[in-house]
Amino acid sequence: MLRQSVLSAFILLLLAGRGSTQVPLVPALKEGSQFETQEITILQQTLTIAGMETVTKNESITATVSTVGKRNVAGLLEVRQRTKSLQVSVSAQGMEYFFDSANPDKRGDSMLEVYRDIHKVMARLVAIVVYDKNHRVRQVKFDNNLLNGLSDPLRNQIKDQFDPQKLTATANQGLDRLPGKPVKPGDSWQREETVNLDAGQALVFQNQYTYAGTVEKNGVKLDKIVHKPLAVALTIADDSPLPLKLKESKLKPAKSSVLLFDRAGGRFVESKGSVRITGDITFIVNGNDLPAKLDLTITNETTEVH
Repeated sequence: MLRQSVLSAFILLLLAGRGSTQVPLVPALKEGSQFETQEITILQQTLTIAGMETVTKNESITATVSTVGKRNVAGLLEVRQRTKSLQVSVSAQGMEYFFDSANPDKRGDSMLEVYRDIHKVMARLVAIVVYDKNHRVRQVKFDNNLLNGLSDPLRNQIKDQFDPQKLTATANQGLDRLPGKPVKPGDSWQREETVNLDAGQALVFQNQYTYAGTVEKNGVKLDKIVHKPLAVALTIADDSPLPLKLKESKLKPAKSSVLLFDRAGGRFVESKGSVRITGDITFIVNGNDLPAKLDLTITNETTEVH
């Protein structure tokens, strides 16, 4: 979905194909259509500070229904994206937490319960994505009143996930994973992509995409694109609520992902893959350097449900 949860930015591509004919990979939306996607994201992180390891695991399963409207006289097209269901499980420092939108008020007894109100908001989210006549995202809209029930600290923590400008940029960033011109197997292109995280944090990637031909799945001809992360950096905004600042990050990404694109439908219909980020980070706390080591793996699988 649009939260760009850490999730939307690691979903990419792999594999083979033959031939030298160039093909166009062009995004499109069929007016009046509707489709459902399921996204499974698993984050496993080990952060080591002063020799002490903090291990966390976060898994989310999100089902989203997208309904495409009719283009108006100005050439604008609205797509309504509704969260159909959301499940979240978190384990950290011996604590466990579970959220299910089917029973959102079923509480546990860990300190992680502070996040339940955030997930209740996400489970009720309906976003309107507005496309212009060139299939660029002009605007992302949602009911701001959903955030009013959150405490100031919680609202400040997730503000980037609900920032209309950031959501619009993220949506266009997803479209820009396509090459923008006809390609043949073996052709590559690079993109800079930002994944906004909680509390003003972001991961900025330099990514390479390679067109890898076609494959048939369930009787449908699909295009494969191979994604490889080339570089990554952590950033922390100056107005982050975190009690620290970032001095530098020396991180390296590894692994790859596979994305399948339906040329006839004009959209990505499946993606599977992961990225592992390892390296050193130096924070500043009370004017003093605080070195840390990060080992983060993000696994993502997004499929269109039929």
